[in-house]
Amino acid sequence: MEPLSSTLWDVVISGTGIPQSLLALALSRSGRKVLHVDKNDYYGGSDAAFSLDEAREWVGKVKNDSSTGFESATLNEYGTDHQQEDNNAAKVGPSRCYSLSLSPQILYARSRLLPLLVTSGVHEQLEFQAVGSWWLCKDSDDGESDGGNLLQKIPNKREDVFADNTLDVKARRALMKFLRGIMSDDDPEQQSEQQSALQSSDSSLSDFLKDKFKIPSTLYEPLLALSLSPKAASSTPAKDAVSRIKKHMTSIGVFGDGFGAVTAKYGGSSEIAQVGCRAGAVGGGVYVLGCGVEAIQRRPQGDQDNEEEILDVSLSNGENIRARWVAGGTPDLPRARSPPDSDILSKTARSISIVSSGLEQLLPPTSDTGPVPAGAVVMLGKKDGSSANATTSPVYLQIHSQDTGECPSGQLLMLPGIIYASTLSSDTSDFIILDEAVNKLLRATNGSDAHLLWSLHYLQSGRFSSDGNVGISRSPASQRILVFPPPSLDLEFDDGIIDSIREVWRIVMGAESDDEFMMLAPRRRHEDDDE
Repeated sequence: MEPLSSTLWDVVISGTGIPQSLLALALSRSGRKVLHVDKNDYYGGSDAAFSLDEAREWVGKVKNDSSTGFESATLNEYGTDHQQEDNNAAKVGPSRCYSLSLSPQILYARSRLLPLLVTSGVHEQLEFQAVGSWWLCKDSDDGESDGGNLLQKIPNKREDVFADNTLDVKARRALMKFLRGIMSDDDPEQQSEQQSALQSSDSSLSDFLKDKFKIPSTLYEPLLALSLSPKAASSTPAKDAVSRIKKHMTSIGVFGDGFGAVTAKYGGSSEIAQVGCRAGAVGGGVYVLGCGVEAIQRRPQGDQDNEEEILDVSLSNGENIRARWVAGGTPDLPRARSPPDSDILSKTARSISIVSSGLEQLLPPTSDTGPVPAGAVVMLGKKDGSSANATTSPVYLQIHSQDTGECPSGQLLMLPGIIYASTLSSDTSDFIILDEAVNKLLRATNGSDAHLLWSLHYLQSGRFSSDGNVGISRSPASQRILVFPPPSLDLEFDDGIIDSIREVWRIVMGAESDDEFMMLAPRRRHEDDDE
């Protein structure tokens, strides 16, 4: 293999998260010379997925590197204690049988990412699993309750509203009026009262539901859960929440009866990033893991053969290379870059828990003809269901079964499940809140029979889509250093990322850019080339 320094690269891409991986794929398949590097020895960046041993190593790296976007990572392993008590109890399986995602996200059927995965051919190497029901787990006053009616299935579509016996006639009518308002603006002949009200309203979701639709406060939290908002209903802008709820509702039935969201098997976003990298390599991209960008300098004008600006890039493996462009995320570029504005950064507390239950109760078939889902979403709410005056951020639990490929399947007496917990946070004190949420859910679904086997806690910095689409930025050191926005903290994939990828692609492609972004012709098999 020729030295990397022997090539003038069209672009050096640093980091292997979804933005960088799809950008590398698009550019390499568009004829550009792409060098794709990552200071880590694994793919995915903030979207990475780990085995148990890899997670243990990652905790050590986070403690020694404050530039990763993660902090305060701690690991707890409980499985051996329970194994000593009961040889028939669920056990933590072999490390390699796990693929635990640092930033789990669901993909709605209406996400703009899915068509790009199809037109690029990446979908052929991916397998998706259905995310089915949304649930509300209410607080218990005594802490001894086994759940009972504290676990409430949220009406996931209009048919569910009519089948929900917990709704009185008045609440059902108000909710149906609201849902019809969401769907009606797809018809140009109908003027939705809700949409016109939204355009002139800066109110919160709770105020909007109360003032415009007379929806009872008991339904605020179920609707908040459908929006996946990181904030309480009293703090969530109605415009944002209604847009998200509409995406949820209009996605149902696109891929199958009764569900509207999916997750990629074997690690979610990490798997999409890895498949994108593999496809980029087939297109001619060169990949180097364990090698980051340490310094970038503008080459002196007198050293260039023409007026085109060239960048001198120093890599952590000691090589010095030349490139026309450099692109990457904020944790992947030298500190000389312009740091993201602190006022657009948020922070979330996360935990990953392996539990001794597959949590099948939360994963009923999506319909009589639909699939058995591999995932579900649970939001922790107050016992009375009212969030009209609540100011605390909700806790979301994403439930993944062994069918996601993220934990062992078919080899243990009792199959474990995965619970991803998250809440808007500022410090590690919220780790306790996450643990309480997980334990409440276990009590509500399994009584005292289920327990924690393993857990990982950490804080992650980034942005929410509700913070606004900040787009890419250019480093003051050079206009040819293109910086992606901070990672998304949303529980659903942020389609604004696609706009950032497309923007960088157009800049690098220059005059040759067109509207064929990620419209990649299938590559012929080797045997076809001999015909």
